Amino acid sequence: MSIDSSKTQKFRGKMRELYDDANEWRAHWKEISDYMIPQKGRFLMSPSEKQNRGNKVNSRIINGTAKKALRTLAAGMQGGLTSPARP
Repeated sequence: MSIDSSKTQKFRGKMRELYDDANEWRAHWKEISDYMIPQKGRFLMSPSEKQNRGNKVNSRIINGTAKKALRTLAAGMQGGLTSPARP
């Protein structure tokens, strides 16, 4: 086994671990997407959901509170990372 082959196997093993870890959280990410930003969650759709692309995507949103909180969070994070006082 060459060094490159060993590195490739190690890389593939790590990628498999990361993929498995992400799959554990996929249902949570999908639920958050459904209630907060359904138009941004296209990458979380299952193949059967992708066939129904013409359906309403925001039918599970009850009111705009979660979306407003998300916008406030994003603005706060951006303000903390890029201070207007610094050039």
